[in-house]
Amino acid sequence: MKKQGLVTDREIDAIIVRENEYLKIELKLLGIGNPEIADEAIARSVDLFLVDQLSEKMQEKCEKEQIKVIQFRNGSALKELYTYLSAKGIQCALPQKVSLGTIKKTIAKWDPKQEELRILATLKSLTQ
Repeated sequence: MKKQGLVTDREIDAIIVRENEYLKIELKLLGIGNPEIADEAIARSVDLFLVDQLSEKMQEKCEKEQIKVIQFRNGSALKELYTYLSAKGIQCALPQKVSLGTIKKTIAKWDPKQEELRILATLKSLTQ
């Protein structure tokens, strides 16, 4: 990622890779109690900032830097995230209500070793 100039000396929480396009994402679960929280997203030049809650001043600062802010407390964060990702051409499904039982079954099926292999295979294909 450093060779391609996607990251410098700062960590980025996530990067979605789509063909030759990259969508950099910052995630923070703190909000109003930490007014400088948006400064990290701005310093990392992210495209999307997912945050619990953000002050109006910080929202304006992000907007000025062309960083999309989605606040989890707004009640429609998942729908807003779906709309944003879809507009960027990222294939995803509209979130649906899921029972806790379904979530538990999904987690029980998850195999970290298989996930690591999938990630390594993807990274290998991207670096060839």
